Amino acid sequence: MMKIGCSHILMAMALLTASAVAQNRVEVRPAGEDYLEADPRSTVTTLVRVRNLWDRDLELVTEVIMPEGWKLITQEAPYTLNSQESDLRLLSLYIPQNVPAGDYQVVYRVRGREYPSISDQTPIRVHVLRHSQLVLGLISSPKYAIAGEPCELIYYVSNQSNEPETVDFKAESSLPLNCTVDPSRLRMEPGETQQVTVHVNSDQNLAKTTGHRIHFHAVSESEESESHVTVLKILPVNQREEDRYRRFPVKMSLAWGMQSQDQARSGFQGNLAGQGALDDAGRNHLQFGLRGPDAFEKSMYFEHDAYFVSYNSKWGGLHIGDRNFTLSPLLEQYRFGRGVEGSIHTGRFQLGGYAHRTRWMAPRETQLAAFTSFRYMKDNTITVRYLEKEGREREGRMLDVETVLSPWSHTVVEAEYSRPMKNMGEDEACRFTLSTRHSLFSYHMQFIRAGRDFPGYYHDTRYITNNLSLYFSKRMQLNAAYRQEKQNFDVDTTRYSAPYTEYAQAGIRYSLTARTSLTANWIYQSREDRLPEPNFHYRENSVRLGLGRAMNLFSVNLLGEYGRTQNRITDRSASMAKITGSLQYRPAPGQSYRAYTYYTANNRYSRKRENSLIFGFNMNVQLASALRFYFNFQNNYSREEYYRNRNLLETRLNYTLPFGHEVSLRARHTLIRHTLDRSETSVLAEYTVPLGIRTGTKKSMGFVCGYVIDAESGKPMDRIVVHMNGSSAATNAQGYFVFPALEPRSYYLRIDPTRVGFNRVTVQKTPMEIHVQGGSRQTVELAVTRSASLSGRVAIFPAETKSVIPKMDAGHITTGSVDTVQGIPNVIVELRREDEFIRWVTDREGKFNFDELRPGTWHLRIFGALPENYRLENDIIEVELKPGERKTVSVRVVEQIRRIRMFREGGMLTEVSAR
Repeated sequence: MMKIGCSHILMAMALLTASAVAQNRVEVRPAGEDYLEADPRSTVTTLVRVRNLWDRDLELVTEVIMPEGWKLITQEAPYTLNSQESDLRLLSLYIPQNVPAGDYQVVYRVRGREYPSISDQTPIRVHVLRHSQLVLGLISSPKYAIAGEPCELIYYVSNQSNEPETVDFKAESSLPLNCTVDPSRLRMEPGETQQVTVHVNSDQNLAKTTGHRIHFHAVSESEESESHVTVLKILPVNQREEDRYRRFPVKMSLAWGMQSQDQARSGFQGNLAGQGALDDAGRNHLQFGLRGPDAFEKSMYFEHDAYFVSYNSKWGGLHIGDRNFTLSPLLEQYRFGRGVEGSIHTGRFQLGGYAHRTRWMAPRETQLAAFTSFRYMKDNTITVRYLEKEGREREGRMLDVETVLSPWSHTVVEAEYSRPMKNMGEDEACRFTLSTRHSLFSYHMQFIRAGRDFPGYYHDTRYITNNLSLYFSKRMQLNAAYRQEKQNFDVDTTRYSAPYTEYAQAGIRYSLTARTSLTANWIYQSREDRLPEPNFHYRENSVRLGLGRAMNLFSVNLLGEYGRTQNRITDRSASMAKITGSLQYRPAPGQSYRAYTYYTANNRYSRKRENSLIFGFNMNVQLASALRFYFNFQNNYSREEYYRNRNLLETRLNYTLPFGHEVSLRARHTLIRHTLDRSETSVLAEYTVPLGIRTGTKKSMGFVCGYVIDAESGKPMDRIVVHMNGSSAATNAQGYFVFPALEPRSYYLRIDPTRVGFNRVTVQKTPMEIHVQGGSRQTVELAVTRSASLSGRVAIFPAETKSVIPKMDAGHITTGSVDTVQGIPNVIVELRREDEFIRWVTDREGKFNFDELRPGTWHLRIFGALPENYRLENDIIEVELKPGERKTVSVRVVEQIRRIRMFREGGMLTEVSAR
């Protein structure tokens, strides 16, 4: 057999990685498509083949690693595979509505329940298609609208279109209200949610309303539109005060589990776990877990004991304890053990490594790893790794080099080369990946080759896959895929098989509407055992048609496949058929009901036609605000062979107590494989206590609260509206109000005058400036009392001594008097107290009037020009006002008295007074 060096392949090909036979004793491979396309809010289904390569029976546990937010529909219980036995497993996933368009990877992993280090996995790529949809709703609105004063309605707008959208907003009112939107236009990324504020200004003559309807509209550039109607009502009298402390979330739980088969087994297991940020910015992250004792044999709900703590920050991270250790796709993808792992980030460089030892398997394996990475330009990196493995049959020391390049936008190239430090050139491995995505097409290809005795994660394997999608329009898309896998290069007859697998697919997808799509695909697949006495050899050609429809309450997905399967060992050809259907019903938030079925008939693996039927139903219902119920039933049925019979019944009930504690009850009933009457029942009761460990105050927000009281009686005043910039709050029966979660800055607080009653004011000056600081809590007290008033007149009054106006008449002095009161118009009257002042301009009669004054001491002053030769009798008049008092004052303006010196002939001096 001609040997191909990986170093030459790396320079000639562009291919990427996938799963292959690892050093474990179980094999996981796709039995259907490993590249799926789906809309958000839809279900994808495929088949996975699991084979036991060991010389003994294995009890296996399935783990499905999905992107965050995706839901696993096919819940699997632990099952047993006999030595050299294989089985088909159904994988069904629900894709949430807000998943951005793009490529995602789902990992289907199988591990031994008793020996977790015996494991294998296969990746399945899911391409989420473009989808146009806007969702909007109300975040907050004032329940109380005051005529003549502005109010705000705050909405959230979510772009669930899987592509950027420019969205325009407008607001209309059922009454002549002035509605403005801020902002009126937004550019939103896929999955992005933004806030939009509608400012409503009403005429001051309008009365309080309970039926004003505000229509808020959002229209995107793709002509998607949504609207929301809000009715203004009275403000709530109570507002919850948010926690101003930063708390580290910790959960402590104690569980009792029982499993009955031939005999009952039961036990306890406790868990203490925490995960969260240690600062407001989220730059320092801590996670820990303490689970024990090891009780996995007592119930299928229990797991092995595990103890760990992890810390991550911008400069690196440190982990101590149990975890899944990963180094690279070629060296080590997944190995559970107990050890230490750390990394340091310094600018463009990254340095790290780990040391661990596997658990619950014999012989136990020890790994020592180190790596260093350098990032150059923008998205290009080069990484060098070292791995040493001891304790198992394929041990050794390996070096690895990987580079990740981004030669142009939306294109990533990865190349990895690994070789042992001994026997170089004989048992090397290489990996190549090319992934590119553009507006008209996307292409992904992967290649991996590992030598027969390569001591890394893969060995004796060659795998290649290609996926191409062409986007002719938003409605139509063409796709094609090809996958090839070859194992046991030397056709070693001591091994169970020497498989060679091919898979090809070509199809079209067409969207009738934004929520309805049709698919049609041609599929070819073959699997051949190249041993002299093969265990399997079949080929299959089929056509698959699909229909997906998402409605407001329902979503339906149907898949039908028909073709022919040729069993080359028996030289028989027969028709094959597959039917998959699912129906989901969501009548209300917190309620979900789903039914699904899968039927297949073929002769791939036996001399006779094999039929299997899977059907199931699950429901997830929020029975009350604190009570949730889950029920799932699934049946895996084969008409000919009873050993494939397997029923699955599971139920779960969660109840949250008023103080946050949670009680969970679970039960599962399963028919044992190879039997018709033996069953297995597992029960779990768990009590969980959430703990919020205080780590400091929230520096990103502050809190303002206070009381409104009657100053004269001392009693609290309820249903008083308090404004603080654009926010409003109402007092409760204790006169208490709160403004939670305020950004640190200056605010102005005032009481709505229409709610305190006629001729009533606050004792303190309002608006009251409040400086909110992050992490602080400020309490203010506002007192309301009866207002006072002050009126009066600025006028010329006769002086106490008559004015004397001298006249020179034949040497005699005559006098005259002015005793008429005359008002002085257009002078400024000012009232001042502390930092508060009010001014008034006198009318034609010199009168002034100040209403709605706060009780207390005021000082009155006059500004402006007085008549010539006149002055104020008192420059400042002090006025003491009591609650409800109506006082009148006179501001006296009098003539100035001047001293005049007169000289007569002969030098005699005479002084007279004159006005």
